[in-house]
Amino acid sequence: MQYKLWKRTNWISYIYFILLIALVVYGLLNMDAWSNHRMEIIVALVLINVFFGIWYRWYDINVDRNMITKMTANGSIALAHIDNAVKFRMIRNSAGTKFYLWQIKAHRYDQYGQVAEISYIEKMNFDTQSIPQGHVYVTYDPNKVERVFTIPNTLLGVSQASMDKVKTYESSKLKIQYLNVYYKDGIIIERYADSLKKEQLRNQIAAQADQDEKSENINVIGEVH
Repeated sequence: MQYKLWKRTNWISYIYFILLIALVVYGLLNMDAWSNHRMEIIVALVLINVFFGIWYRWYDINVDRNMITKMTANGSIALAHIDNAVKFRMIRNSAGTKFYLWQIKAHRYDQYGQVAEISYIEKMNFDTQSIPQGHVYVTYDPNKVERVFTIPNTLLGVSQASMDKVKTYESSKLKIQYLNVYYKDGIIIERYADSLKKEQLRNQIAAQADQDEKSENINVIGEVH
């Protein structure tokens, strides 16, 4: 679905600029027809361009997140086991942020115990080097099966409907091994042990930086005296 959304936003921008160029060319070829309202038309074109730019950037950045949030709030989720994943292609959004699209193959479990093999494209953090095997929650609507997104773990508690679904899976006979899923300039999927190591490393770096700053301050005070 992420690949379709990326192509859709690109087509929107292409169509808009084609229409804008066509309108400008038409105006240049028929200057006598609008010469008495030249300033009003120029101002209108500038405003349309500004408003489109604002809307397009908002849409490009938020369309997938809004869909994920809405489907999760409605309880349109399912448990999935990631089997393997490979890089698909690099993309960039209208804010200049780079992502990597990954093709993920997984087994999806619905609440009735039915298992299906699925393959979907996810918009990952650009620095992602690998995606481990394990369980995650994905969006799932039987009437719109192509709308598959990996759900950040923090979103699973946004509604009673999604929490009830999670409880159903956790009370089943499935041996669930959750992965840590969160959003930071794209989806990040990693083992909890790896997340803990990253957090410990960040804390060590922050503590060292704080210690270095204190040492510099002491040296400065010593030089003053």
